[in-house]
Order: sequence, then C-alpha cells, then structure tokens
Amino acid sequence: MIAVLRFDHTCFVFILNTNSDPFSTSSHQPALQSRNLSGCFIIGGLTIAGAFVLSAVLGVLLMRFNVQESGTDRTARQTESLQQEMLIESDGAQTAVNNSQSPTQHPQYDQIVHFVDLVTEVADETAKPELRDIIDYQLYAEQYFLRSSKVPDNAWQRLVVSETINNLIIGPPPPYGYQIISIKDLGANRYRVYLECPDTYSGGEPVIWWLVDQGQLKLYDWCQLDFGIRSTTENFVLVDASDAEIARYNEYIDACHQYLDSYDLEHSAEKQQRLVEQALVKAENYAGPQVLHPSIQLLNARRWYLAANDERAIAIADRIKTPHLVPGAYRLKADIHFDRGDYELAAKAYQQYADLIGPWPHSQQRLATIYREQEDTDKERAALTKLTRHLTQDNQLQVPHLILLNDHAQNKALFARIDQSDLRESIYFYAINQLSDSVYFADQYAQLHQHLLEHLPDSAAATLASYIKEPNLQTATEAFQWVEKQQPDNAESLRYAIWIEQDPDDYVSLLTSCSKPQEHLECLSEIYDYEGLISDADMIQLCKIILEADPKNGEALNLLGDALSYEGKHKQAAEKLQQARDALDDSPSSANHLNEMILQSLYHSGDRKAAMESATSPELIVSLLRIKHAEDDYDDFEALIKRLEVDSDARQEYQALWDFHQGNFTAAANSFAKLIKQANSDDESPGRDHLYRRRLLDLCRKQNDVAKAFQIAPSDEMLSMVVTELIDQSEWEPCEKLLNATSTTISKQQRLLMRSQLLWAQGMYQSLVDLAPDNDAWATHEDAGMVLDRITRSALRLNQPDKAMRFARLIAEHHHWDDLVLLVALHQNNQSLALKQLKSMPEWDRDSVYRERDLRGLAWRDVIPADSRPRRQLYTGYSDFGGPIVRLLFQTQPKIDSVALGTKLENALGKPLQTTRLDSANPNQPTWVMQSQDWQLQITQAPFRMNADDLSSADEPLQGILANAKSKLTLELQAMRPTTTRARKQAMSNVLKAFSSDRLLTADQYSSFLTAATLKRYHELPSEQQAKTSLFASGPFEGVPVDLEIETPPQEQDADRALQTKFIAAYKQLNEEPNSATLIVQIHVGRDQNESIEAQVDAVKRRGRDVQLQATLLSDSVTVPSLQQGDPVWLTIQQIKQFRLSPKAR
Repeated sequence: MIAVLRFDHTCFVFILNTNSDPFSTSSHQPALQSRNLSGCFIIGGLTIAGAFVLSAVLGVLLMRFNVQESGTDRTARQTESLQQEMLIESDGAQTAVNNSQSPTQHPQYDQIVHFVDLVTEVADETAKPELRDIIDYQLYAEQYFLRSSKVPDNAWQRLVVSETINNLIIGPPPPYGYQIISIKDLGANRYRVYLECPDTYSGGEPVIWWLVDQGQLKLYDWCQLDFGIRSTTENFVLVDASDAEIARYNEYIDACHQYLDSYDLEHSAEKQQRLVEQALVKAENYAGPQVLHPSIQLLNARRWYLAANDERAIAIADRIKTPHLVPGAYRLKADIHFDRGDYELAAKAYQQYADLIGPWPHSQQRLATIYREQEDTDKERAALTKLTRHLTQDNQLQVPHLILLNDHAQNKALFARIDQSDLRESIYFYAINQLSDSVYFADQYAQLHQHLLEHLPDSAAATLASYIKEPNLQTATEAFQWVEKQQPDNAESLRYAIWIEQDPDDYVSLLTSCSKPQEHLECLSEIYDYEGLISDADMIQLCKIILEADPKNGEALNLLGDALSYEGKHKQAAEKLQQARDALDDSPSSANHLNEMILQSLYHSGDRKAAMESATSPELIVSLLRIKHAEDDYDDFEALIKRLEVDSDARQEYQALWDFHQGNFTAAANSFAKLIKQANSDDESPGRDHLYRRRLLDLCRKQNDVAKAFQIAPSDEMLSMVVTELIDQSEWEPCEKLLNATSTTISKQQRLLMRSQLLWAQGMYQSLVDLAPDNDAWATHEDAGMVLDRITRSALRLNQPDKAMRFARLIAEHHHWDDLVLLVALHQNNQSLALKQLKSMPEWDRDSVYRERDLRGLAWRDVIPADSRPRRQLYTGYSDFGGPIVRLLFQTQPKIDSVALGTKLENALGKPLQTTRLDSANPNQPTWVMQSQDWQLQITQAPFRMNADDLSSADEPLQGILANAKSKLTLELQAMRPTTTRARKQAMSNVLKAFSSDRLLTADQYSSFLTAATLKRYHELPSEQQAKTSLFASGPFEGVPVDLEIETPPQEQDADRALQTKFIAAYKQLNEEPNSATLIVQIHVGRDQNESIEAQVDAVKRRGRDVQLQATLLSDSVTVPSLQQGDPVWLTIQQIKQFRLSPKAR
C-alpha cells in the first residue's frame, strides 16, 4: 500500500508492507522517498492543513473496528462536522484579527515567539526525531480521536495510533517570515495562536496553531485557514474513507507526483510547462473523499495560477460549491484580478475574503493599494488604519503611507500613538528614510520632523532628519559625532543613510573628521562595491585614513588592495593584499580568494617569478594558467601544467591549449572532445561542458573552420553555437551545408530551430513560413516556441496576418506567449480581440506594445481607442534604440555640414532623407537626426578626453591614437520598420564609410576599437565579401578590446527642488480652479536627454510614497519614434525641466 505524507514543498511516499505484523511498531517504518522542489520558481503542493496521511497504516491497524456506514451518510456527517468546525475557526479568526489588544501584551508572547522561531529552525517537512521537542503527539492523537468514527475507545489501540503518528508526522509548514496576529487563551495552559506566514504563492497566508504549555510549549494541531481544514480533520477524513475512495484518492496522489516531478531542473521551460499542465488536468479528476474536494479544487486552482493560466485558475475556483469553507478561493481570484489591474473585481473578492475570516494583513495591504489606485483616500486610510492598529515590526512599513494620507490633526494623533510604542525609534527612522525625498508631501514630512525635534530630539530619526534638511560637510560631521557618542542600535543604518546622501567629493574630508573612521568601513565598502559612487582613487585615500587609525584592519587592507589593482598599481596591490591575508582569520574560501588576487597582482606587476612561486595549490596554478592564456603568454606554461594532477580535467584542458599553441590542432581538438564527453556524464561539474565547447569553438575559429567544432563534438548545443557563429559572420552557405549534413545526428526539432534562425537572419520570410509542418503536433515541442515566434513575424512581414494568427494561437496555447496574439490582432485591425488581449496581460507589461519591433511603421494606435491605450512609464534616458552604439574619435572636431552629409548618407539610409538639428540643453553636445522611411541615424557631437590613468593601461599603438583624440561623434542607428540583423549591419557599415576622413582616428563599439586604417581596408573589400565579414566581431576585422572609461560632459541633472516646489504649488492652486488653465510641462527625452517635448498634466497620482504625473504627450518625439502625440505617459516631478499654465478658452 502507498500513503502520501505531504506534497507541497516536498513529497514523501510511504511504501507499506501489509503482510507484516500490523501491530509491530517496527513494521510501520516507511521506505522514504523525497521529491524536493527546493530552488524551483514556484512552490506547489497540497497545503491543506494535513501534514501526513495515515490512511494506509491506520486502515490496517483498525480494519476490524470498521464502523458500517454508507458513503453518503459518512460524507454528510463529515461535511456537517467540517462546516461547524470551519464556522468556529472563521469566527475565531474574525475576532483574533480585530482584537483590540496587541499580541505583544500577552504574558506568554515572548515564549511563543521563541517557540515559533524554534519551529522555523526544526520543521523542514521531514519526519525527524527533533519534532518530539515541538509537537505533543498524545494531544494531537486525541484531537484526531475526537473526529474519527473508526477509532474505538481503547487505550491500547490509542497507544498504537499515537506511536504511528510519532513515526510519520512532519509537522506544519515552516513559518518563515511569520507575523503573530493574536493569541487566545483556551484554559488548561492551552493557546490558539493566529499567525500570517508567507506561502510563496502571492503573500501572507492565515494560519492557526494550537499550543499547550506543560512546562514546555508544544504544538498539538494546526490549520491553514485558506483551505479551511485542520491537520487532524484531514486525517480522520482519509482514515474513515472507503477502499474505493482511497483508491481514487491515490490516483490523485499519482497526479501530484507527476506535478512535482515536472519541476525537474533538467527540463526546459517549455517541457516543464507541458508536463505541469498534463499533471494538473489529471489532478482535476479527483474522486476521493468528497469532503476534501473543495480544498483540493483550491489547490489545483492555485497550481494553474502558478502555471500562468489565470483563466483556468479562476474557472476552477468558481466551481467550488462551498467557498465559505475554503476562503482562499476568494483570495486567489482577488490576487489574479489584482495582478491584472482589475481593481473593482479584486476589491470585491478581497472583501468577500475578509467577510469570512476578517481583515488579515495581506488582503488589507492589497485593498489599500487598490484604493490608492482608485484615489479613494478615505477607504485607503481606513484599510491602513486597520493594518496598523497594533504597531509591529511587520506593519511599520505601512506607517509612511498613513502619514501621507493624514491631515495635521490625524498625524498628531498617529505620532502620539507611535510615541507609546517600543518600536518608535525604528518606525520613525524608517518613515524619515522613506519620506525625505517627497517634495509633494513636504508639509507632512515637516510635521514629522518637527514632532521629532520636540518629542524625541536625541534620536537617530531626528538626527537623520536634521541632516537631510541641510546636507553638507558640517551637518554630516555633527551627525557622525552624535552616532559615535550615542551608539544607537541602528548606528550602521544611520551611517549609511548619511554617506549615501553626501556629495562623494566630500567623502575624504568627512572621513578625516571622524574620530573612529574604521566604524565606517562597512558602509563605504558597500557604497564602493554596489552603488559605484566612490572612485578607485578616492577609495584608496579612504582606506589609508582607516588604516592610520587601525593599521591591522584586514578588511581595509583587502579593500585597499582591490582599489590599487583597479587603478593599475599592481605591485602595491599585491603588498596590501598579502598584509590583508596575514591580518584576516577568515574561512578557507576567503583565503583562497585573497591568494588568487595576490597572484593576479604579482603577474600584472611584471613580477612573473613571484607569481609562479605563489601558485602553490591546484586552484592557483589553474588561475595563473588562465591569466597566461588570456595574455597569450606561454612562458613556463608547460611547466605549470606538469604541476597539476595527471588525470585532472584542468590538466587536460590546459594541455590541449598548449598543444594548440605548439601547432598540434588535432591533439587539442581530441582532448576537448574527450573533456566534453566526460563533463556531460559528470553531474558534479555543471557548466563545464559548455566551457569546453566554447574552448573548442575558439580553436576552430582560429583555424578559420568554425563548422569543424561540430564535426569533432556533435550535439544540439554545439550545433546552436556553431550556427550562431556562422550567422554572425554572414556565412550563409557553410551554415546551410552544416544543417543539411546533420539530418542523422541531430534531432529534427533542433534542426528546425537552427534552420529558422538561419532563415530569419537572412530575411527569407516565405521560406520560414513554409518551414512550418502541416501537422500542428510539432508545436508542443519545447523548442517550438522560438520557431513559432519567427514564423508568426515572418507571416506578418509578408502581409499574411490570417496565417500569422494561426501560428500566434499555437504559441499562445502551447507556450503561453500571448503577446503575439495581440500583435497579430493589431495588424488585422481587430479591435475587440486586441482590447481583450491587452486586458488579459499583467498591468506592468501592457506598455510593451509601444516597444514592439513589428509594430514599427504600423498605425496601430488607430485600432486602440485613446482611453484604452496603456499608460507607459517614461524613464529618464529611455530610447527605442536597440542596436550597437559606435563612437568615432577625431583629431579635431569635424564640422557637420548636414546637407553634404545627408547626400553622402542617402545611399546608406535611403531617400528621401530628412535632417533635423536638435537644440540640446548642452550647447557642447549638438545632435542631428537623419531619418528615412527605413532608418533613423542619431549623431551626437561632444568634446573628448581620455582619463589619464586609463590611457596608461591601453596598448602602446592605441595610447597614441587616444591621446590625440579631441572630438567624438556618437552614432545610433535604429530601424523604423521591421528588419534583419544582416540589413542593420550593412546599413551601419555604409554609415561608417560616409564618416571616413583624414581626421578620423578610431571607431569604438562597446570598448572594442578599430583604427581608421582598418576601417578603410574593410570598406575597400568587394560588397559580397563585406556582407560575409563582421566589424568589431571575430575575424580579420575584430576590434581591440580595451577596458577604458571615456570622460564625457556631465549629464543634465534633474530639476532642482525649487522648481519642483513651484510646480507643486501651481498644481495645487490649479486644483482649486480646474477650469481656468491647463498645466503644460517640458521634459527631455532620448538616451542623452537632448530633445525637449511637451506634455499636458492630466492628474497627479500617489504611487508608492511619492507622486507621479499622469500626462499626455503634445507632440511626436524625433529621437524616440515610439513617443507620439496623444500617448498617455507616467512622469516623475524630477523629470520636469520647465512648466507653464496655458489658459483655457472661456
């Protein structure tokens, strides 16, 4: 017999020997198998409160005590019992969540918190001895006995059942990140504890625990309210079930196993999705005990939701006949509607959920967000007030929202309540951090700051607020002096908040003023590593200041060594890193990292002998070999290889590279083929096979025979790598020949995928459409999604929208790429379908329609009514441009004659060519836009200067070129219509030819440099050869890679606070007379913010803890073609450069 313990995070299967002695406790030990879903992108499972299923075990133990009862009578009795139980728990949950007393005031609160923490540490969804410390098995069994009709009133029999439970129970789901909502005394030292625990599905889930204190707190039952069933109740239902019901129940369990197995990490996303759906369809045929059916329906609905099938999830949830028994059905529907932006439906479902079990935090947070979006301030305030009725660490995050909503009197009352809380310091500190940047709510922030000065002047929050009010070197110094004197609990957070607000140019002076600079190391390290606000040169100075106060600070020495290394001062870096290694007493992994950094610094300092001597372990030897290979340095290479273990993969890898260097390609290729084969069969070396394939491909490229890599080591992945390489080099014929030769070695699906890639790159759209098999069964294959995408787009580019829709529906059905249906509907002018598809998309993804490349040149806005178009977020620096940027460096600034240049560029971009010069906000950075029907070229001119330290690290020939460069032109080419990579490369090549002159020194693409002479040689090639040759990529015209930072004129800063304040005042005044004028703002758009356009402000809406402007563009953009007049956009106040009031006609 087979019984399943639990199947949410982990599934446990018990294989029971029914021929053994049923009353021998040793015979009840299961053979345990675990299907762990750790690391999957979802957690899916039977999260009804049952932690284990005892039906098989107890069925054997209790078969002679079976109570004769018809299935109908039993189901009716169980349903009635469950309904009564759920009504009690729902009422209890309502009372608990509305309790006027904070759980922190309960005398047992600290002990219960300690116990919940213990459960979090112990419970891992396996049966383990440590559970005896947290679960009272006897009381658990008594709860079970109260419900089951098959357990006689027999002490010995109860003992056997209790022992069985001891062996099988795995406890409740671990309550990671829990929040205690309420604690209720039940008498006799028993408690009912209400918690909200993250469920990894969409938010917090309400949970009830029953605890007993018999000198030590222990659990004796638990319930997940969403599923409406207690652990002990689930078990009595299964034990009382008939043999036929158990048989059908086990069929459902098989479907659950299939569901869990589908999340095998080796599956591709497409295959995983298909297996998930097959399992869920099977699971819908549940025919086990009917009293569990509503809970299992909800579980299946959740799984469909997690599988990205919202419609099916809602349909299943709607089929639940008793949703009052499983409140989670309302919550699931609410969450789906919320994700879609259907706020009215979401609010209704959340309210139905709250009507059943009360206003739990998850639903209240969502309702507050909905009311915020609907601009219903009163309802939002009411939801937040309920949420923050008891101030806790969890809900203090909502306090800033409430502060912004309140008027002066309401905030005064709120602050008085916060003052009484033990958490007042952290609540106020968080609020100051969150609200300090909001100009729109400056009055509320000022009130908060004033309250702190009057009531908590000597607090971290007041200190931070006073600094933020006037951030400069002096106030920062005073704030740090306060921190050093008071040493508050949140000292590190306060230091970080001050540093991140301070001008980086003042960092060295500020740290010098600190009496204990070493206390600031962690903050400065984080800002240096993650924020990128500190230059290497400044970091060196900061570390030196810290080391003057604490000379043996290993972390500071380590950081100093890193910064010196980045500055190219490798000898000094090695010295400091060696000192850091001596000072730090860290884990072996940290020591290994330091040793590797030391080796690298010694090598790059030129002390190759010291580098050789420092390679004292296999890991360091490999590191040195890697560096030497990258630097094309093969001195002592063979000697290093011989120091590695004979049969190690590393020795074989570098021996192969040495063989190739010695001219023995065959030996090198055979070695990599062997390594690839070994890595494929070695589960402990993930990714190694890809590295070896890449190495082999590099060798074949140097032999000018990329396709040979596939002949040596054939596989689907190698075919993909080779085909991609050949396509990048426009080697169409060798690619076609290779695909034709793989008919017997590679799967049909992989060849279909690769051929579609080849045809797509060439723009052979009709051949791509003809590639689709007549039988749609192929569309279910895991790789068919990309093929279908290319075929659908090809049909559109051939003006065959009806055929495109067939393929779009296939990809939507089998791969859930619904955006293609929207794309085709717009091409068909099918307004109803387009609107339907837009509405079904997540709200955050709807504005992708503006960026869709196959809508360029199409008047799709005529299909979507203006009031139905999604509002797009207009980020600073946004550009439609998706191709490479090429920078041209000149000896002197070239004079741009737009007329003459336009004539030269007509061959590259097409006729007619329209030229527009933009009046940039930066006069030193003029921009020209040249646009034809097919292409747009943006040309931005700017002075050029190379950073001196970076210049010294460049190769000698390039140093001279870069040192002479005084001017830079940045070229951005984008297609105005759907096009191919091949066409884009050719167009850019022709553009570069138009800019060739005696003053041109070099061209740079992504820090890959080509000299002017190399460019000239390329343009002298016949056009057929140019088409097969890539600039800047691999091959004869590969650029020289140099990691350089080029100094550019400073970018335009956001509008200053004074302008923002004036704008807000104008908006608020206009609100009092809305019919008097229209508020018009000027914003800058494009990658370099070099074009000004205007937008009309329609409304100011609070989003998060600040506001955004709902606006409508008043003109088309030249530099960003997807921005057109009438488009609805979101803007921030910081993006406003100017504003004006335009009087309305009377």
